[in-house]
Amino acid sequence: FTDLGTEIKSVVYCSDCHEDGSAKLALPRPHAQDAMAKIKLPFDKQNTSMKGAQVCGQCHVTYYFQPERSDKVNIPWIFGSTADDIEKYYDTRRFYEWIHPISKTPMLKARHPEFEHWSRSKHAETGVTCITCHMPPATDDKGNEFTDHKVGNALAHFDSTCKACHSSQQTMTKTLAKNKQQINAKARQVEDLLVKAHFEAKAAWDAGATWPLMYDSIMGIRHGQWRWDFAMASHGLYAHNPEEGNALLDKAIEQVTLSRTLLAMILKQLDVEKVDYPDISSKEKAHAVIGFDKGAAEAAKVMFIKDEVDKHWD
Repeated sequence: FTDLGTEIKSVVYCSDCHEDGSAKLALPRPHAQDAMAKIKLPFDKQNTSMKGAQVCGQCHVTYYFQPERSDKVNIPWIFGSTADDIEKYYDTRRFYEWIHPISKTPMLKARHPEFEHWSRSKHAETGVTCITCHMPPATDDKGNEFTDHKVGNALAHFDSTCKACHSSQQTMTKTLAKNKQQINAKARQVEDLLVKAHFEAKAAWDAGATWPLMYDSIMGIRHGQWRWDFAMASHGLYAHNPEEGNALLDKAIEQVTLSRTLLAMILKQLDVEKVDYPDISSKEKAHAVIGFDKGAAEAAKVMFIKDEVDKHWD
């Protein structure tokens, strides 16, 4: 990036979404072409609305880097695009992104799965896509209509984006706020459970636990945190598909709660009477728990910019 970053003039080019010299939509990224074929939505067989959503889904989708293919980008939809389907794919491959340093859990990472959530939403059912809400029709000073490519918040253009289905902007705003509050409350609940589970697992390992003893509880942490991440890594979930967001978090609560129940049994078996839970009531305290030195990290960033970026960039 430091070598070639100066050649990037825009985050998204015309050719990312359109055939050269044309308004006709295109799906140029191979990983997106492969993924849409996996879920039986080949780009060339879709209507214009779905093609528009697929174009956005080239980036607004979860993915991972395949280590056996030189870290090639891959969208893990062989079994489907739900959290359950993707988890099955990862578990079948025994794939993990990193080993959690506290609990030794083989972790997974979701990356902004907006297309996945949208594809199962009420919006998708009625043919409302990313473009409908975030790139509404606009008119230039000569009266020509065009698609606004200044991607923004749908509510800012309520009359041209939402009014066909939602009669009141005030009511819609209140509904979105309620959805967001509900999802965030559940997310905080999952996070609290996960923190405790990670440290309970650590206490068990420290007391001499073995993998056969720990397997089910560790997989509960893996799967619960995966669903929390699949929900919370998605931008605008409370608007795009709050039903799925709530279902994911409800399942995560169930999975991590079961994991903690299993861990309690293991800790009792190992005669562990007390688990030292950390104080993470502030960002600074949380950083201290994991040994993160913010000042040192910021200094390293400054040196990187000075030593590697500045010599390549104006």
